[in-house]
This record gives sequence, C-alpha cells and structure tokens, in this order.
Amino acid sequence: SMKSFGQAKRLTIVFDKGMNSDDNVAAIDAREGVNFITCYSPSFAPELIHVKLDRFTVLDTVKNQELRDAGKLEDLLQAFRSTGEYWGKERTVVLTYNPRTARKQHYDFENKLFRLEESLYSMRDKVRKGQPQWKDPKLVEARYLGICEELHLPKDLYDLDLEVAKDRLTMRFRKSYYRIGRYCDKFGKNIIITDNMEWQTEKIVKASLDRYLAEKA
Repeated sequence: SMKSFGQAKRLTIVFDKGMNSDDNVAAIDAREGVNFITCYSPSFAPELIHVKLDRFTVLDTVKNQELRDAGKLEDLLQAFRSTGEYWGKERTVVLTYNPRTARKQHYDFENKLFRLEESLYSMRDKVRKGQPQWKDPKLVEARYLGICEELHLPKDLYDLDLEVAKDRLTMRFRKSYYRIGRYCDKFGKNIIITDNMEWQTEKIVKASLDRYLAEKA
C-alpha cells in the first residue's frame, strides 16, 4: 500500500529505459525518500558514448575479481562516472564498458559490413554493365538504403556517389572510417543514470545489473 510505501526509510526504484518517461521521473522526484536508477539510451547521449576508454576505471566487483583470478584481465568491466542534467535536474551518470560484449558486437558488425561491401561491389557491377534495372540513380540508391536497413546498419557508413553522364550511370563508393569509428564507440557500453548521488559507482552498477538479471529470469 502507498501508506507503508511512504514509511519506508529509503527506497530505490530500478527500471529500464522503456520506463524513464518525464512523468515517471517527475513522480519519483516528488516523493520524499524515493530514489531511482535507470538505463539510458546511448543514442540520446552521444557526448558520453565517445568518451575515450583511457578515462574509464576498472570496477571493484565480485565478477571482476573472478575474472582477475582466472587471468582474464582483458574482460574486466570498467566505468566512467560523471554528472549531467537529465529530466531537469543534476544526476549521477555511469557509463559502463564490457570488453567481452564489445568484442562480440565488433565481430557481428564486421560480418555485416563485409556483406554490405559485397552488395556494393555487386551493385556497381550491374551499373557498369548498364543492366535495365540499374540505370536510374534513385532506384540504385533506394536499393542501397534497403540493404542497410536489412542489415540494421546506418546508411552513412559508406559514401555513395551516383553520377549520370552521357546517359550512362557511374557508381562509386567509399568507406567512411570516421563514421564507422563513431558507430563502433557504443559497443559494449551502457548508460546508467541515478539521483543517488552519494552511492558508490559499484553499488549503482550492481543495482542496475541485478534488475537485468531479474528481468532475464
């Protein structure tokens, strides 16, 4: 009941990014003795995602100690802590980095990028041969965008150049290493935001991970 809820000394609500609407956070802010920990979408915080890894520190967690004992130093969970204004107030922000997850995401990404590149070579070949369906630049670009969508890749990882001269279409493409690097920056990273400003970073991360495990179960 709300009565016993109100009598709790301190209560921290842990919830997912699907729940962190302005209204929900405002309701928690308005309640005395109630705090929150939530995940935050990396796409809304590009300035955080691109923080260099040398600014992260290894967390003092049970899992990290187990990894250390097993000699898996390359897998240690790290974090970068800061503050920022979210939902109209100053909050604590923790950006975690899991090298293991990052490696898996890199591997999947490289496979997708390879498939995209293969498609681009095949498209260019058809354009060069002047095949009937491959003469209109708008259609060719639409096909490229369709492939990106299918692979769940951003459409700006390659620069596509389609030019018509003397009724012939030429197609060139070039990999954007800068944009690929920026895209890969988010691999293995999670953003946690809390109004528990005095909590240790490890405690914040543990509470967030416990929520994830509970949901998985």
